[in-house]
Amino acid sequence: MASGTDRAALLNADGRLVLRELPEGRWLGDMVLPLPQPEGIADDLTIAPDGRVFVSDLGAGAIHLFDPVAGVLPTPGGAPSPIPTPSDRPCRIHRDKTVGPTKVVLGQTATISLTLAADCGNPGRQVGADLVLLLDNNELPKDRRLETYPGANLSVEIEAAKAFLRTVDSRRHRVGLVAVDGRRAISMPLGSAPALLMARLDSLGPAQDWWPSFLSQQLDRAERLLRAARPDALRVLVLITDLSTTNPDDHLWGTWDGAEASAARLLDQGVVIHALLVARPGLSEQLLASARQRLSRLTGSLQRVQVVSAAAQVEPVVNAIYSQVRALAGASLSGSLTIHDEMAADIALLPGTADGEPLEGPQWLIWRRGLLPASGITLSYRIRPLKTGLLPTNRFAVADYTDVDGQRRSVAFPVPRIEVVAPTPTATATPLFHPLFLPRLALRDGAPDLALRRNCCVGTRAMQP
Repeated sequence: MASGTDRAALLNADGRLVLRELPEGRWLGDMVLPLPQPEGIADDLTIAPDGRVFVSDLGAGAIHLFDPVAGVLPTPGGAPSPIPTPSDRPCRIHRDKTVGPTKVVLGQTATISLTLAADCGNPGRQVGADLVLLLDNNELPKDRRLETYPGANLSVEIEAAKAFLRTVDSRRHRVGLVAVDGRRAISMPLGSAPALLMARLDSLGPAQDWWPSFLSQQLDRAERLLRAARPDALRVLVLITDLSTTNPDDHLWGTWDGAEASAARLLDQGVVIHALLVARPGLSEQLLASARQRLSRLTGSLQRVQVVSAAAQVEPVVNAIYSQVRALAGASLSGSLTIHDEMAADIALLPGTADGEPLEGPQWLIWRRGLLPASGITLSYRIRPLKTGLLPTNRFAVADYTDVDGQRRSVAFPVPRIEVVAPTPTATATPLFHPLFLPRLALRDGAPDLALRRNCCVGTRAMQP
């Protein structure tokens, strides 16, 4: 998030650029970032005083400039509705924001709490996706003729699979897993508990035997899992691979034709296939383009082939794939949640006090969640007011989310106020003369002495100046 004089630019987890008016946070417009594919990865942004927005592209190593124009920004799916109503969707969004204590002495701190929950009622017919994650986790013998990188990207592949598990709404969608661990083929059925899938991924090692790690064999195992999909569910296969078994020049791997045949059979059955290529950093553009084209023969479309080369690039790519799955799968409860909260000018955010692992700036916080749990969420952080008076705690706080009908909408949180009073002055002691101690000025040999006489001449003590 970046804020200017009269507007803020927000980069959502699903790759949308949102503009909001300050200080109220009123929605101005949003658009899908037209970043170059497949390497474009938006990771930061800033806004100039004239309203131009600069987006840094980690994947392409570039800066993209978006210049404001007269009129309304493109809004795929329509502008967000600021006030949820039962007439336009089944989800009612309940939100609140409080500060405690409501009255502090200047210099003291207070806690801000945000609560958000969705009441979606009965979404209607059973919809969702049955999704199989296929990890092509191979470790192949080195060959000077091959552009392979054995096992080097396994940690990134595992992180990508775990990112899917963190993002997918398990109330509506089911996930299964196909992989190879050492010399064993691993298959975990659709509907496996996310915690069990996470634990299995954490213990996963590279494949050590060629035959079970052939991509064609793994695709066949994924097909068997998808046979148990719900009749009304969208069937999805996400292939996560470094392509170390699919080099077209490798004479050992004549089974690529078998992989294409297996993928074609899945596509004919209506399975949607996405591929996430974990590429070696510094891979040449020619080899990268060739790898994407090769994977597109499995997915049926180049648009369903994404590329990452580091763990830091995984989250936005996974969110983009999941957004496509959710849109095709039909209704889903509130998902792709992003909460933006920016402090008021006279309020200091105390660094490191926010829970929920947000992105944190000098005066703002951004939380991202794959979905809004049915139980709702509560987030908190601490602030310190910088002057006295009745102060608003924030410039704005707003939640953007995908509603049950697939539309992006937003709701603004109320802005609480905090009363800040000046410290009460502390009285200082005033020196008093006790009647038993009476000062007098005496002369001795022409020089002044200060003598203290204690109640009628008990003794005289002179203090030389």
